[in-house]
Amino acid sequence: MKWVESLQTLRPGLPLPLIVWEPSPASCQAEHLAEFIEGCRVSDCVSPNDEEAGLLFGAQPRLNPQTMQLEHDLSDLADSITSAVKNAGSPLPTVIIRAAHRGCLVVDNGVKTAIPAYWAVVPQSGQEKVVDTTGAGNSFLGGWMSGHFLTAGDPVRAAVYGSVAASFTVERVGVPALTHGAGGVELWNGDVVGERVERLVALCGL
Repeated sequence: MKWVESLQTLRPGLPLPLIVWEPSPASCQAEHLAEFIEGCRVSDCVSPNDEEAGLLFGAQPRLNPQTMQLEHDLSDLADSITSAVKNAGSPLPTVIIRAAHRGCLVVDNGVKTAIPAYWAVVPQSGQEKVVDTTGAGNSFLGGWMSGHFLTAGDPVRAAVYGSVAASFTVERVGVPALTHGAGGVELWNGDVVGERVERLVALCGL
């Protein structure tokens, strides 16, 4: 909240930039729910992961009989966030609940849309693609912001860019490798960003 107020002070008479908030794990506790809602009020997009959102609302993960893993229900978490913000009389930002290999759930104007993790749905050949997940959430949100600009503000299609951005991050330890191909085209880990975006858009039916 203070950071947004500082931006307003530094940009007198100008509109605020897009505010995308990834709550810190320490702030996602039930006793901080009021502060979380206040943060939602000044954000355009709020994106906790499923574990953080679960802690915030005291939700218990359930055993998925197919994977035999404990998982939070993303739709239930989205409903909890939506209800809490609306009950406080605050405007509802775009909410994106990230869930690692399960992808994410985008909630925009009350409409929920699931976007898968790139390597969970794109066929892999040879070596396993997911090597290190460190920084995947940050990469997702950076990609989402770029996608938000490139899609003229479409939060769902922007999430495709987020999923693709994360796909490059998880392929190696450290940052993705940038090289250039024919005609100077950018290659990240040897692949073209736009081709992955088109592939995932087609798989999602967007």
